[in-house]
Amino acid sequence: MLRTGRFVLLGTLWVAPATHVWYQALATRVVPGPRTRTKVVQRLLVDQLGFAPIFCCSFLTGLWMLEGRSDIYQSLQATGPSVIQANWALWIPAQLVNFGMVPLNYQVLFGNVVALVWNVYLSWVNVTSRQPTQNGSTTTATSDEKS
Repeated sequence: MLRTGRFVLLGTLWVAPATHVWYQALATRVVPGPRTRTKVVQRLLVDQLGFAPIFCCSFLTGLWMLEGRSDIYQSLQATGPSVIQANWALWIPAQLVNFGMVPLNYQVLFGNVVALVWNVYLSWVNVTSRQPTQNGSTTTATSDEKS
């Protein structure tokens, strides 16, 4: 229940406001103009190469701060690359649809629907980043990185 509460808190205070401002700025100031294939690809690249890595790391940092973890930097080093790769696997196709077909005023809503799947993955990363090792200590690597 506490994990769900932390996700709700972060979603309410960080994710929703940040994505609302980001989608608006991306479409009107960062890559303004009509929705063409070129603009959609430009928005996708700026979103996934610029915003997404920072946003993923800030979300995990906030989550781990709420949990009182002291190994945040080490955890980000261990899990960050696999989280970004998973982000790209899910969000690149989703954002192509979002930026290419969804009206701007519904893009956050569309993103929130996709985020249901994404949050399950982030919750799994959060749990597996603290799995005990054979010697009883905890590790910050995900199970993908351990194999």
